[in-house]
Amino acid sequence: MTDRDTTASIDALLGRMSWADKLNQLQIVWRRDPEEAAQLARNGIGALFWPPTAEAANELQRVAVEESEHGIPLLIGLDVVHGQFTIFPTPLAQAASFDPAVAELDGRISAAEARSAGVNWTFSPMVDVSRDPRWGRVVEGFGEDAYLTGVFGAAKVRGYQGQSLASPDAILACLKHYTGYGLAEGGRDYNTADLSEHRLRSTYLEPFRVAVAAGAASVMASFNTLNGVPMHANRRLLTDVLKTDWGHEGIVVGDADGVAQLVPHGVATDVADAVRLALGAGLDVEMGGNVVSDSGEPILQPGEVDEARIDDAVRRVLRLKFALGLFDRPYVAAPRAATAATASTRAAARTAAERSTVLLKNDGNLLPLAPGARRVLLTGPYARSTDHLGAWVQHFATPAGSLEDALRELLPDAVELTVADGADFLRPDDGLLAEAVAEAQASDLVIVAVGEPSSLSGEAASRSDIRLPGDQERLLTALADTGVPFVVVLATGRPLDVSAWIDRAPSVLLTWHLGTEAAPAIARTLLGEVNPGGRLPMSFPVRSARCPSTTTTRRPDVRLSAAACWATTGPTSGSWGPPTPAATTRRSISTCPSARSSTSGTGSATRGSSSMRSPSSPRSHRIGSPRATP
Repeated sequence: MTDRDTTASIDALLGRMSWADKLNQLQIVWRRDPEEAAQLARNGIGALFWPPTAEAANELQRVAVEESEHGIPLLIGLDVVHGQFTIFPTPLAQAASFDPAVAELDGRISAAEARSAGVNWTFSPMVDVSRDPRWGRVVEGFGEDAYLTGVFGAAKVRGYQGQSLASPDAILACLKHYTGYGLAEGGRDYNTADLSEHRLRSTYLEPFRVAVAAGAASVMASFNTLNGVPMHANRRLLTDVLKTDWGHEGIVVGDADGVAQLVPHGVATDVADAVRLALGAGLDVEMGGNVVSDSGEPILQPGEVDEARIDDAVRRVLRLKFALGLFDRPYVAAPRAATAATASTRAAARTAAERSTVLLKNDGNLLPLAPGARRVLLTGPYARSTDHLGAWVQHFATPAGSLEDALRELLPDAVELTVADGADFLRPDDGLLAEAVAEAQASDLVIVAVGEPSSLSGEAASRSDIRLPGDQERLLTALADTGVPFVVVLATGRPLDVSAWIDRAPSVLLTWHLGTEAAPAIARTLLGEVNPGGRLPMSFPVRSARCPSTTTTRRPDVRLSAAACWATTGPTSGSWGPPTPAATTRRSISTCPSARSSTSGTGSATRGSSSMRSPSSPRSHRIGSPRATP
């Protein structure tokens, strides 16, 4: 169908739709009960959350197409952040690869798995620049650098949307959270943000601009107020900047109940007033179900909001549905829908995981593991844990294995591997600590796998103290006191305060949360089958109290060229060296002074800096059709 045909079809639909029909297209809701969801589809709602099976999604589409007055198919949304069934490394971990192909591969496989099961809209990627590791949602973004975040955001958009949205393996991407959400005061989720126009334009808006130019189909408004104005009612940024200046032709969706929260924000008298303000400011789709009630009653009447604005919002929604091919093919082939990771998707996820690890220290060249070690102790809460998927995964995700199992599979038969828990993630236990120390004294080498469990990062997971939780610091200190060489494997969703133990740890491998294939990827890295070629996309603070802190100030020893950032490091055969200059990882712990103008102290971060400039973008674009690659 040509653009002219699509426009004519949309005009014809709009001409037949009542005021209530139009407003119904401008909301997305979640209903657990299938009958309630089906009734909303029958009433003509525009979007629903995934049911969650291909068969159930098809049934909702059937009701919408066959039983609603205008037969308009549904947008079906779901948070597919770093995998649907096959879980890739968390976005922050992917950014450590400094290779946007990692993010694009995640997007491609995630889109194929999700679309096969009936999902056609994801609320990802998050392109908030994040500079305070106390904020739990840093795990969902690509770090502290605006350029790196824009490049990875654009890559993720290309991965999700593919060459054509009409393809059966493409879904709508959604840039979130627009904007300033990553600058929440004190690192507290949903908190206010205040910043200058210069910092807003050069840092926090820039990744959105780049990803919009890459063809992102939708943008999500953020919960926060920005300089005193709630983003869900910020006409200057939602309309003037996003739609007029940048030429965004897709939709703007609210966050969950973000429109209704304009009432406690103090700018709306009631929910009806909040809906009026949000739609008038440029929001196209409300998430929460306040625009039209379940019984079909619109909350606003004609004249209470600009009718041309409503028609524009409906046109944007319908255009995306035509672009997805839903009017011709509303259903998916349920018998062929993905339900779990396959051998090929696991291989892709493992490659991504192997690209994302960062070697923070390697004093004495303990890594890769020397063949002479005969008695090896594996200890720490991540020794046996399978908690490697990270934040923002669904209950049906393919689980990860344990580091113990992966090492037993790969270690030579001559190596005697002993496993002791050493510490719980959160609960102190002197008995576990004593057992690990005793086993360490009888070992040639200790691998201590510590970290932050997935539940401590993500949305509503801000932490004022970002040290290792529980007894893990005590475990590291006690192992150091034994004098036995030890290697630290650090799994986390955010940069941590490692000041209490980093100087006593000879070797530290940062593994983040690497997804379904985390365990074999970590084991292969420890044994030298792959290089730990990642770099830090976000600074590690000297102390929790000195957050936020970054390495974005210009200094020669922390700047990399774009070419160096994207250089790849291929696997070696049983050893790591010598790496290429681009892959060389110095001690990548930044002192991150919050009150000084340069990075100094015990080490420096080998990462891309804000001195790398992003390319200019066109003023307008067609959805799903990027004109330039950053």
